[in-house]
Amino acid sequence: MFPDEPEFHKQLSGAALPITDDLVALPAVDHPDQVSTELDVDKYGGWDTLWPVAIANLRRLPHPAYRRFDADDGDPAGAIHLFESEDFFGATRLFVIEDVLAAQGVSVDLSNGCLVVMPARTVVAIHAVTSPTGVVSAMGTLRNIAWAELPGALTDLVHYRAPDGSLEPVSTRKGHEFTLKVTGKFEDAMRAIGAIS
Repeated sequence: MFPDEPEFHKQLSGAALPITDDLVALPAVDHPDQVSTELDVDKYGGWDTLWPVAIANLRRLPHPAYRRFDADDGDPAGAIHLFESEDFFGATRLFVIEDVLAAQGVSVDLSNGCLVVMPARTVVAIHAVTSPTGVVSAMGTLRNIAWAELPGALTDLVHYRAPDGSLEPVSTRKGHEFTLKVTGKFEDAMRAIGAIS
């Protein structure tokens, strides 16, 4: 989502907190009339100082709009929980997803993590990894959400969020071809729910 300018990318690399190979976190200041991305994290004390403040600020934001729907095949085990915000920080709600779910009164078992899509900065959708049939049922819907063309595009990949909060991409896209990769912590989760042995 950033301009392809070497000088900008040099500044970006100094400020960005890597989340995955395709995602970084950047500090932003929410002014009354605009949101500005900050590329000088040192003036705020660096990420060690910024991170707890950023998480506290996310928790104070207005609750996003919530929709729950079953996967395309109607299987309730494939439920998708979608959150859409009017602010710049919708996708970033993933960092506090347990709080966001609780605020909506939604009880979801995240003990084996969840699959996540963040097609735009205003949207995050999750599917709790609880059953093999649920994951299979949810995958097509997650792909369709991930591939939605929305303003403020972020990533068209499906990610796995582990119970420890770490994130890893688990899909690839080549044109209209979608591939799911069962590796790393996602593989561990799929083993835990009996999807693989």
